[in-house]
Amino acid sequence: MAKKIEIVALESGARAVAELYEKEAPRICELMWKCLERPMVTQGIQAMWVGRELMFLMPPENQKGDPTGLPSENATQYLLPGDIVFKYYPPHSTRQFHDDFRDKPVWDFYIIYGPDAMSGGPAPVWAHVVEGLDDLAREAAKIREEGLKPYRVSRLPE
Repeated sequence: MAKKIEIVALESGARAVAELYEKEAPRICELMWKCLERPMVTQGIQAMWVGRELMFLMPPENQKGDPTGLPSENATQYLLPGDIVFKYYPPHSTRQFHDDFRDKPVWDFYIIYGPDAMSGGPAPVWAHVVEGLDDLAREAAKIREEGLKPYRVSRLPE
């Protein structure tokens, strides 16, 4: 049975469940499972420049293990609604984030919630939402007009 995670919009209680792609992306799944030993509580960000993407910058307390050198497992440029991606950007490697992050590593955990998302290059898909995507999409869309919203991402018992 596949490992699962839960994504909850803390203001509304909207909930989604995702299954990990352990066969297709074993090393990324192992790292993400380790990172979620403790539930991740962070702000949801609407990444409008790539379409309907709900982005979470992983808090330092969840950054476990070493993401450098991870293979680009199960990577695609054709992301589908429900796909969950992880990308790591070392310090000083990108300007796509706010200047506050220029000299820090960025652990970018994001969920595609609409059909119009595009990837700027191969994106490693390590999990997929199997329950609650419509509810998650409604909550993520609110961010565009209402601002950042708190979310919790956690492991579900095996």
